[in-house]
Amino acid sequence: MSFWNKQPVGVVDSISQIMDTKDLLLKVNSEIESSRFKLEYKVFYGENIAIGLRHSILAFINDNYIRSDDMKLLYTEELLSYFMIDSLVIQFYPKGKPDTVAGIIIGKNTDLYIDGNIYNTVEVDFICLTSKLRRMGLAPYMIGVLTRESIVHYDERNICAACHTAAKEIPSPSYGKKQLFHRPVNIRNLVRAGFLSEPIQPYVSLYNSFTELLPVKYSCGSPNPELAKELEAKLYEYSKKTYTIFDKKTHADISHMLENKSFHNFEFRDRSGNLTDFINLYNIDIYNDVTRMAFKDGRIYVICLSNNEPEHVYQIMETIAAYCHREKITDIFSICDILHIGEYHAQLKFIPGGGFLNYYMFNMNMTPIENHRNGLMTI
Repeated sequence: MSFWNKQPVGVVDSISQIMDTKDLLLKVNSEIESSRFKLEYKVFYGENIAIGLRHSILAFINDNYIRSDDMKLLYTEELLSYFMIDSLVIQFYPKGKPDTVAGIIIGKNTDLYIDGNIYNTVEVDFICLTSKLRRMGLAPYMIGVLTRESIVHYDERNICAACHTAAKEIPSPSYGKKQLFHRPVNIRNLVRAGFLSEPIQPYVSLYNSFTELLPVKYSCGSPNPELAKELEAKLYEYSKKTYTIFDKKTHADISHMLENKSFHNFEFRDRSGNLTDFINLYNIDIYNDVTRMAFKDGRIYVICLSNNEPEHVYQIMETIAAYCHREKITDIFSICDILHIGEYHAQLKFIPGGGFLNYYMFNMNMTPIENHRNGLMTI
Protein backbone atom coordinates (compact mmCIF):
# COMPACT_ATOMS: atom_id res chain seq x y z
CA MET A 1 0.00 0.00 0.00
CA SER A 2 1.26 3.48 -0.84
CA PHE A 3 2.50 5.75 1.94
CA TRP A 4 -0.19 8.29 1.09
CA ASN A 5 -3.04 5.77 1.31
CA LYS A 6 -2.27 5.41 5.01
CA GLN A 7 -1.94 9.10 5.87
CA PRO A 8 -4.29 11.51 7.61
CA VAL A 9 -5.30 13.29 4.40
CA GLY A 10 -8.94 13.65 3.43
CA VAL A 11 -11.31 15.52 1.12
CA VAL A 12 -14.79 15.27 2.57
CA ASP A 13 -17.88 17.42 3.22
CA SER A 14 -16.47 19.57 6.03
CA ILE A 15 -13.13 20.94 7.18
CA SER A 16 -11.64 19.59 10.41
CA GLN A 17 -8.36 18.60 12.01
CA ILE A 18 -7.91 14.81 11.97
CA MET A 19 -5.47 14.18 14.87
CA ASP A 20 -4.29 16.33 17.72
CA THR A 21 -0.63 17.35 17.67
CA LYS A 22 0.47 14.67 20.14
CA ASP A 23 -1.09 11.83 18.12
CA LEU A 24 0.23 13.30 14.88
CA LEU A 25 3.76 13.29 16.28
CA LEU A 26 3.41 9.65 17.31
CA LYS A 27 2.17 8.74 13.83
CA VAL A 28 4.94 10.49 11.88
CA ASN A 29 7.55 9.01 14.26
CA SER A 30 6.17 5.54 13.56
CA GLU A 31 6.10 6.14 9.79
CA ILE A 32 9.68 7.42 9.75
CA GLU A 33 11.00 4.52 11.82
CA SER A 34 9.27 1.92 9.64
CA SER A 35 10.19 3.58 6.34
CA ARG A 36 12.36 1.70 3.86
CA PHE A 37 14.44 4.89 3.54
CA LYS A 38 17.24 5.26 6.05
CA LEU A 39 18.66 8.63 5.12
CA GLU A 40 20.20 10.70 7.86
CA TYR A 41 19.66 14.43 8.07
CA LYS A 42 20.71 17.71 9.65
CA VAL A 43 18.29 20.43 10.76
CA PHE A 44 19.11 24.13 10.40
CA TYR A 45 17.12 27.19 11.37
CA GLY A 46 16.87 29.49 8.37
CA GLU A 47 17.75 32.83 9.90
CA ASN A 48 20.82 31.38 11.67
CA ILE A 49 22.43 29.61 8.71
CA ALA A 50 26.03 30.65 8.03
CA ILE A 51 26.77 32.34 4.71
CA GLY A 52 28.85 29.44 3.36
CA LEU A 53 26.12 26.90 4.07
CA ARG A 54 23.50 29.25 2.61
CA HIS A 55 25.54 29.39 -0.61
CA SER A 56 25.73 25.58 -0.81
CA ILE A 57 21.97 25.22 -0.20
CA LEU A 58 21.25 27.73 -2.95
CA ALA A 59 23.62 25.93 -5.34
CA PHE A 60 21.96 22.56 -4.62
CA ILE A 61 18.47 23.96 -5.23
CA ASN A 62 19.48 25.71 -8.46
CA ASP A 63 21.25 22.59 -9.75
CA ASN A 64 18.35 20.24 -8.99
CA TYR A 65 15.11 22.26 -9.08
CA ILE A 66 14.17 21.40 -12.68
CA ARG A 67 10.70 21.43 -14.17
CA SER A 68 9.47 18.69 -16.49
CA ASP A 69 9.81 20.93 -19.59
CA ASP A 70 13.61 21.47 -19.54
CA MET A 71 13.15 24.79 -17.75
CA LYS A 72 15.34 25.34 -14.69
CA LEU A 73 14.34 27.75 -11.91
CA LEU A 74 17.28 29.85 -10.69
CA TYR A 75 16.76 31.46 -7.29
CA THR A 76 18.91 34.26 -5.91
CA GLU A 77 20.36 34.32 -2.41
CA GLU A 78 18.29 37.43 -1.66
CA LEU A 79 15.03 35.69 -2.56
CA LEU A 80 15.92 32.43 -0.81
CA SER A 81 16.80 34.36 2.35
CA TYR A 82 13.23 35.67 2.56
CA PHE A 83 11.71 32.19 2.35
CA MET A 84 14.17 30.93 4.98
CA ILE A 85 12.95 33.34 7.66
CA ASP A 86 11.23 31.43 10.50
CA SER A 87 11.80 28.22 8.53
CA LEU A 88 13.41 24.87 9.09
CA VAL A 89 15.95 23.73 6.51
CA ILE A 90 16.57 19.96 6.52
CA GLN A 91 19.48 18.48 4.58
CA PHE A 92 19.34 14.73 3.86
CA TYR A 93 22.38 12.56 3.19
CA PRO A 94 23.26 8.83 2.91
CA LYS A 95 24.16 7.13 6.17
CA GLY A 96 27.71 7.97 7.21
CA LYS A 97 28.20 10.52 4.38
CA PRO A 98 27.22 13.92 5.82
CA ASP A 99 28.97 15.82 3.03
CA THR A 100 26.93 14.12 0.26
CA VAL A 101 23.65 15.99 -0.02
CA ALA A 102 20.79 13.85 -1.34
CA GLY A 103 17.93 16.25 -0.82
CA ILE A 104 16.74 19.43 0.89
CA ILE A 105 13.34 20.41 2.24
CA ILE A 106 12.45 23.88 3.58
CA GLY A 107 9.28 24.48 5.55
CA LYS A 108 7.93 27.66 7.09
CA ASN A 109 5.73 27.89 10.16
CA THR A 110 2.56 29.59 8.92
CA ASP A 111 -0.83 30.52 10.28
CA LEU A 112 -3.35 29.26 7.73
CA TYR A 113 -6.82 30.71 7.63
CA ILE A 114 -9.18 27.92 6.55
CA ASP A 115 -12.91 28.56 6.36
CA GLY A 116 -13.02 31.00 9.27
CA ASN A 117 -10.50 29.30 11.58
CA ILE A 118 -6.76 29.77 12.08
CA TYR A 119 -4.55 26.65 12.06
CA ASN A 120 -0.87 26.64 12.96
CA THR A 121 0.83 24.71 10.17
CA VAL A 122 4.11 24.05 8.44
CA GLU A 123 4.11 25.04 4.77
CA VAL A 124 6.50 23.19 2.45
CA ASP A 125 8.22 25.87 0.36
CA PHE A 126 10.98 23.80 -1.26
CA ILE A 127 11.50 20.09 -1.68
CA CYS A 128 14.45 19.16 -3.86
CA LEU A 129 16.25 15.89 -4.65
CA THR A 130 19.16 14.83 -6.82
CA SER A 131 18.08 13.46 -10.20
CA LYS A 132 19.03 9.89 -9.21
CA LEU A 133 16.64 9.93 -6.25
CA ARG A 134 13.78 11.88 -7.78
CA ARG A 135 11.74 8.82 -8.84
CA MET A 136 12.19 6.81 -5.64
CA GLY A 137 9.23 8.27 -3.72
CA LEU A 138 11.30 10.08 -1.10
CA ALA A 139 9.08 13.16 -0.90
CA PRO A 140 6.56 11.66 1.60
CA TYR A 141 9.43 10.59 3.87
CA MET A 142 10.95 14.09 3.72
CA ILE A 143 7.59 15.75 4.48
CA GLY A 144 7.18 13.39 7.44
CA VAL A 145 10.59 14.37 8.80
CA LEU A 146 9.80 18.07 8.31
CA THR A 147 6.47 17.65 10.12
CA ARG A 148 8.13 15.88 13.06
CA GLU A 149 10.96 18.39 13.40
CA SER A 150 8.56 21.33 13.10
CA ILE A 151 6.27 19.97 15.84
CA VAL A 152 9.27 19.49 18.12
CA HIS A 153 11.02 22.79 17.29
CA TYR A 154 7.88 24.95 17.43
CA ASP A 155 6.50 23.09 20.43
CA GLU A 156 4.78 26.13 21.96
CA ARG A 157 2.99 26.89 18.66
CA ASN A 158 1.08 23.59 18.59
CA ILE A 159 1.54 22.82 14.90
CA CYS A 160 -1.32 20.62 13.69
CA ALA A 161 -0.96 20.25 9.90
CA ALA A 162 1.37 20.49 6.91
CA CYS A 163 0.46 21.86 3.50
CA HIS A 164 2.26 21.16 0.25
CA THR A 165 1.82 21.04 -3.52
CA ALA A 166 2.86 18.51 -6.13
CA ALA A 167 3.02 18.79 -9.90
CA LYS A 168 2.16 15.09 -10.21
CA GLU A 169 -0.92 13.58 -8.63
CA ILE A 170 -0.20 11.32 -5.68
CA PRO A 171 -2.49 8.51 -4.42
CA SER A 172 -4.17 10.81 -1.94
CA PRO A 173 -7.07 13.26 -2.36
CA SER A 174 -6.19 16.87 -3.21
CA TYR A 175 -8.48 19.77 -2.41
CA GLY A 176 -7.56 21.78 -5.51
CA LYS A 177 -5.60 21.95 -8.75
CA LYS A 178 -4.25 25.25 -10.09
CA GLN A 179 -2.15 26.45 -12.99
CA LEU A 180 -0.12 29.56 -13.76
CA PHE A 181 -1.15 32.25 -16.23
CA HIS A 182 1.45 34.48 -17.88
CA ARG A 183 1.42 38.07 -19.15
CA PRO A 184 4.20 38.55 -21.76
CA VAL A 185 6.19 41.77 -21.31
CA ASN A 186 9.42 41.41 -23.34
CA ILE A 187 8.31 39.25 -26.25
CA ARG A 188 11.64 39.16 -28.09
CA ASN A 189 13.45 37.81 -25.02
CA LEU A 190 10.72 35.21 -24.49
CA VAL A 191 11.02 33.98 -28.08
CA ARG A 192 14.82 33.91 -27.97
CA ALA A 193 14.72 31.94 -24.70
CA GLY A 194 12.23 29.46 -26.14
CA PHE A 195 9.29 30.26 -23.86
CA LEU A 196 7.27 31.54 -26.84
CA SER A 197 7.59 29.91 -30.23
CA GLU A 198 8.17 31.50 -33.63
CA PRO A 199 6.77 33.41 -35.45
CA ILE A 200 6.97 36.46 -33.23
CA GLN A 201 4.43 38.68 -35.00
CA PRO A 202 1.21 37.16 -33.56
CA TYR A 203 2.53 37.74 -30.02
CA VAL A 204 3.56 41.30 -30.89
CA SER A 205 0.10 42.17 -32.19
CA LEU A 206 -1.65 40.62 -29.18
CA TYR A 207 0.58 41.58 -26.26
CA ASN A 208 3.02 44.31 -27.26
CA SER A 209 0.86 47.32 -26.42
CA PHE A 210 1.17 48.81 -22.94
CA THR A 211 -0.74 51.60 -21.21
CA GLU A 212 -0.39 52.79 -17.62
CA LEU A 213 -4.11 53.15 -17.00
CA LEU A 214 -3.80 54.10 -13.31
CA PRO A 215 -1.34 56.15 -11.24
CA VAL A 216 1.04 53.74 -9.51
CA LYS A 217 3.84 54.03 -6.96
CA TYR A 218 6.69 51.56 -7.30
CA SER A 219 9.18 50.49 -4.63
CA CYS A 220 11.78 47.77 -4.20
CA GLY A 221 13.96 46.93 -1.19
CA SER A 222 12.84 49.93 0.87
CA PRO A 223 11.82 49.61 4.54
CA ASN A 224 8.37 51.14 4.95
CA PRO A 225 6.82 50.67 8.43
CA GLU A 226 3.75 52.75 7.56
CA LEU A 227 2.95 50.70 4.46
CA ALA A 228 3.59 47.45 6.33
CA LYS A 229 1.07 48.40 9.00
CA GLU A 230 -1.49 49.62 6.47
CA LEU A 231 -1.10 46.56 4.25
CA GLU A 232 -1.24 44.01 7.08
CA ALA A 233 -4.76 45.03 8.09
CA LYS A 234 -6.04 45.62 4.56
CA LEU A 235 -4.63 42.34 3.21
CA TYR A 236 -6.19 40.29 6.01
CA GLU A 237 -9.64 41.81 5.49
CA TYR A 238 -9.41 41.41 1.71
CA SER A 239 -8.28 37.80 2.00
CA LYS A 240 -11.09 36.88 4.42
CA LYS A 241 -13.65 38.21 1.94
CA THR A 242 -12.02 36.61 -1.10
CA TYR A 243 -10.64 33.20 -0.08
CA THR A 244 -11.57 30.05 1.81
CA ILE A 245 -7.88 29.34 2.49
CA PHE A 246 -4.88 31.67 2.67
CA ASP A 247 -1.74 32.21 4.72
CA LYS A 248 -2.13 35.01 7.26
CA LYS A 249 0.84 37.28 6.79
CA THR A 250 2.19 38.95 9.91
CA HIS A 251 3.58 42.46 10.22
CA ALA A 252 7.07 40.93 10.26
CA ASP A 253 6.37 38.93 7.07
CA ILE A 254 5.28 42.06 5.23
CA SER A 255 8.14 44.18 6.59
CA HIS A 256 10.74 41.60 5.47
CA MET A 257 9.06 41.43 2.07
CA LEU A 258 9.15 45.20 1.54
CA GLU A 259 12.82 45.33 2.59
CA ASN A 260 13.88 42.49 0.27
CA LYS A 261 15.27 43.61 -3.09
CA SER A 262 13.79 40.59 -4.87
CA PHE A 263 10.25 41.97 -4.44
CA HIS A 264 8.79 44.64 -6.70
CA ASN A 265 5.90 46.47 -5.04
CA PHE A 266 3.09 48.38 -6.76
CA GLU A 267 0.85 50.67 -4.70
CA PHE A 268 -2.37 52.25 -5.94
CA ARG A 269 -3.94 55.07 -3.89
CA ASP A 270 -6.98 57.32 -4.09
CA ARG A 271 -6.83 61.12 -4.21
CA SER A 272 -6.75 61.28 -0.42
CA GLY A 273 -3.68 59.05 -0.29
CA ASN A 274 -5.47 55.96 1.03
CA LEU A 275 -4.18 52.60 -0.15
CA THR A 276 -6.76 51.03 -2.48
CA ASP A 277 -4.81 48.25 -4.24
CA PHE A 278 -1.46 46.53 -3.80
CA ILE A 279 0.36 43.89 -5.82
CA ASN A 280 3.92 42.68 -5.59
CA LEU A 281 5.97 40.16 -7.49
CA TYR A 282 9.39 38.59 -7.17
CA ASN A 283 11.71 37.93 -10.08
CA ILE A 284 13.10 34.50 -10.75
CA ASP A 285 15.35 33.58 -13.67
CA ILE A 286 14.14 30.63 -15.74
CA TYR A 287 16.86 28.93 -17.78
CA ASN A 288 16.02 26.85 -20.84
CA ASP A 289 18.41 23.90 -21.16
CA VAL A 290 17.60 23.62 -24.88
CA THR A 291 18.18 27.23 -25.98
CA ARG A 292 20.70 27.88 -23.18
CA MET A 293 19.08 31.23 -22.52
CA ALA A 294 17.18 32.62 -19.55
CA PHE A 295 14.30 35.01 -19.04
CA LYS A 296 12.96 36.80 -15.97
CA ASP A 297 9.59 35.67 -14.63
CA GLY A 298 7.89 37.99 -12.14
CA ARG A 299 5.75 35.77 -9.90
CA ILE A 300 2.87 37.64 -8.26
CA TYR A 301 3.12 36.90 -4.53
CA VAL A 302 0.76 39.30 -2.73
CA ILE A 303 -2.43 40.70 -4.20
CA CYS A 304 -4.91 43.01 -2.45
CA LEU A 305 -7.58 44.73 -4.54
CA SER A 306 -10.39 47.19 -3.92
CA ASN A 307 -12.62 45.01 -6.08
CA ASN A 308 -12.23 41.84 -8.14
CA GLU A 309 -14.28 42.82 -11.17
CA PRO A 310 -12.57 41.92 -14.48
CA GLU A 311 -12.34 45.51 -15.71
CA HIS A 312 -10.61 46.67 -12.53
CA VAL A 313 -8.25 43.68 -12.53
CA TYR A 314 -7.42 44.49 -16.17
CA GLN A 315 -6.57 48.11 -15.33
CA ILE A 316 -4.29 47.02 -12.48
CA MET A 317 -2.53 44.28 -14.48
CA GLU A 318 -2.12 46.43 -17.59
CA THR A 319 -0.59 49.25 -15.53
CA ILE A 320 1.90 46.84 -13.95
CA ALA A 321 2.73 45.31 -17.36
CA ALA A 322 3.36 48.78 -18.80
CA TYR A 323 5.57 49.78 -15.87
CA CYS A 324 7.56 46.52 -16.03
CA HIS A 325 8.02 46.98 -19.79
CA ARG A 326 9.17 50.59 -19.50
CA GLU A 327 11.56 49.96 -16.58
CA LYS A 328 12.71 46.53 -17.87
CA ILE A 329 11.82 44.87 -14.55
CA THR A 330 10.79 41.49 -15.95
CA ASP A 331 10.21 39.66 -19.24
CA ILE A 332 6.92 38.13 -18.16
CA PHE A 333 4.83 38.07 -15.02
CA SER A 334 2.76 35.19 -13.77
CA ILE A 335 -0.12 34.58 -11.41
CA CYS A 336 -1.85 31.49 -10.01
CA ASP A 337 -5.39 30.76 -11.12
CA ILE A 338 -7.20 33.12 -8.73
CA LEU A 339 -9.71 35.94 -9.28
CA HIS A 340 -11.45 33.78 -11.94
CA ILE A 341 -8.45 34.46 -14.17
CA GLY A 342 -8.92 31.06 -15.78
CA GLU A 343 -12.28 32.30 -17.11
CA TYR A 344 -11.16 35.64 -18.59
CA HIS A 345 -7.39 35.34 -19.08
CA ALA A 346 -7.63 36.41 -22.75
CA GLN A 347 -9.31 39.67 -21.71
CA LEU A 348 -6.38 40.32 -19.34
CA LYS A 349 -3.79 39.40 -22.03
CA PHE A 350 -2.65 36.35 -20.04
CA ILE A 351 -1.55 33.04 -21.60
CA PRO A 352 -2.41 29.79 -19.75
CA GLY A 353 0.60 27.80 -18.58
CA GLY A 354 1.05 24.15 -19.40
CA GLY A 355 1.55 22.63 -15.94
CA PHE A 356 -0.73 22.12 -12.96
CA LEU A 357 -0.17 22.00 -9.21
CA ASN A 358 -2.19 19.78 -6.89
CA TYR A 359 -2.84 21.03 -3.34
CA TYR A 360 -2.68 18.71 -0.32
CA MET A 361 -3.15 19.14 3.42
CA PHE A 362 -1.58 16.65 5.82
CA ASN A 363 -3.68 15.91 8.96
CA MET A 364 -6.71 17.89 7.78
CA ASN A 365 -10.03 16.90 6.31
CA MET A 366 -10.62 19.42 3.52
CA THR A 367 -13.52 20.23 1.24
CA PRO A 368 -12.82 20.80 -2.46
CA ILE A 369 -11.85 24.47 -2.87
CA GLU A 370 -12.45 26.33 -6.11
CA ASN A 371 -9.37 28.01 -7.55
CA HIS A 372 -10.63 31.57 -7.07
CA ARG A 373 -11.17 30.72 -3.38
CA ASN A 374 -7.68 29.29 -2.89
CA GLY A 375 -5.42 32.18 -1.88
CA LEU A 376 -2.19 30.17 -1.46
CA MET A 377 0.52 31.51 -3.78
CA THR A 378 2.96 28.82 -4.90
CA ILE A 379 6.64 29.76 -5.05
